[in-house]
Amino acid sequence: MLSDNCLCLTELLCLGAFYDKLTTLIETTFTKNNNSAVHLISHSLGGPTLLAFLNHHTAAWKSKHIATFIPLAPPFAGSTEQILASISGDNFGIPLVPSDYFYPIQSAAPSGVFLWPVPAAFGEEPMVFTPSRN
Repeated sequence: MLSDNCLCLTELLCLGAFYDKLTTLIETTFTKNNNSAVHLISHSLGGPTLLAFLNHHTAAWKSKHIATFIPLAPPFAGSTEQILASISGDNFGIPLVPSDYFYPIQSAAPSGVFLWPVPAAFGEEPMVFTPSRN
């Protein structure tokens, strides 16, 4: 059984209370490094996840504990590729896998809608065209 005060990275991967555990990890790292603010680096969906995490903290906490936030390739404005995955499935370009193989998962995953393109970034023009309607 994991303790309530998870500090080890492997314990941080356990389900539940991710933001609380990440807060503890950041504060502990801050303290163990002579009260030096930490640098946060994320990739892909880690960008929006970490941004949501930071938005749950006060400006004072962020100013004290966070030196930089560096998101690498974050889909902050969504992804046009998610449209294909949501509508008919995406095989990620793997030639031996049928295009609809992952469809049951991709069409039902909550993160799919989260990744739909944001009109402010992609505009209002249709992105999906059919013979009868757009």
